[in-house]
Amino acid sequence: MSNCIELVGIGPGDLKYLTEEAMDTIIRADIIISFGRVANSISDLREDIKIVRKIEDIKRFLEEENEKKIVILASGDPCYYGINDYLIRNNISIDRVITGISSLQYMMSRLKRNYNDIISMSFHGRDIDFSRFEKGRSYFLLTDKINTVDSISKGLFDREFRGKMTIGANLSYEDELIEEKNIGDRFGLFNLSVVVVDIDVD
Repeated sequence: MSNCIELVGIGPGDLKYLTEEAMDTIIRADIIISFGRVANSISDLREDIKIVRKIEDIKRFLEEENEKKIVILASGDPCYYGINDYLIRNNISIDRVITGISSLQYMMSRLKRNYNDIISMSFHGRDIDFSRFEKGRSYFLLTDKINTVDSISKGLFDREFRGKMTIGANLSYEDELIEEKNIGDRFGLFNLSVVVVDIDVD
């Protein structure tokens, strides 16, 4: 018999945003697999977490086990620019996905804004294509160490876009930061932050 593999999204990070279904699944699992940052968030709930650094580590753990209930942890919603896509592309079959609150949901709730018409993009490990931006539109962006909020701010400004940018860093934690500035301003280095961009019409 094969393992039962479940992918569980833990939300933005603070355990109070973990859904009841996700918590129950994590508690009942035989084995928990997680990348380090996510494992730190869940350490108060489970300490016996197998830390991985890459997809190959996950594959190795799955090959070594049999007839186990295995949970792979993911930040936010694993189906929103998350690990679910990587697992599919690496032929890792998931029996069930349990969603969590995405960074988009959390950030827009903190801003008390609807996000029906917002355009979301991820620059986490992807190149920035500034030709995709348009005047009069709003965007929700995921950043990384290379594609930082500062580089996005400068890139938009250099292409004559004007408007507002609102950064969200360390979302849901005690040191959470939400700050609004103008396109073209510097924000400083915040790894894995999100930013809402509202581009003026003219």
